Amino acid sequence: MRSIRLFMTGAAAVVALAVAAPASAQSSTYAAGLGGVTFGTEGSAGVGARLGVPLGGRGTFVIFEIGRLFNVMPQEIADVVELVEDLVELETGENVSLDVSIPAPYGFAGLRWSPPTDGRRLAPFVEGGFGFGRMSVSIGEAVVGGVNVRPIIRREIGDETNAEALLALAGGVRVPFSPQTSLDLGYRYTRIFTDDPVVNTSMIYGAINYSFGR
Repeated sequence: MRSIRLFMTGAAAVVALAVAAPASAQSSTYAAGLGGVTFGTEGSAGVGARLGVPLGGRGTFVIFEIGRLFNVMPQEIADVVELVEDLVELETGENVSLDVSIPAPYGFAGLRWSPPTDGRRLAPFVEGGFGFGRMSVSIGEAVVGGVNVRPIIRREIGDETNAEALLALAGGVRVPFSPQTSLDLGYRYTRIFTDDPVVNTSMIYGAINYSFGR
């Protein structure tokens, strides 16, 4: 809950800054949808939606994003799941592949910088934000040989739903299509501040941006 309060406080601060920006800069407010593949933890995918509000009119934006990382399971926990699979196979004599994941809905606020262009040139971008990720264990089919092994999995890897502080850092290139639309091709590093094990995940992603300005 502390990380959520920090996120809300930070979001309120950046909203105040955005409102205080010159009115002419507000014409470049944009919305974006993004999706990509994750690695560094269990390979999976991520999706998100974003709002960007210009700050000062020099290519700097306040950004707000919500999304979902479909599996941020650290390798240490993946190893425990494999151990449980081996134990169940010994007990039942059947081959076992357990469907276990740790999805993480998230939200963050931050800053983005991408220099203005004439609408025809590529432009770099960098961005960073702070917020929270809400992690929980998801277990699919877990009946093996008539035995429900879900309690074994939960005993070994836990069953808590936690909202933890999150840091996201990204960079890449913006490809303009028109004065209103562009494509981001980027890399993002995300750290969720769990106690043990830590969650560090990377994502290669694309985002479609639509500007409401002129």
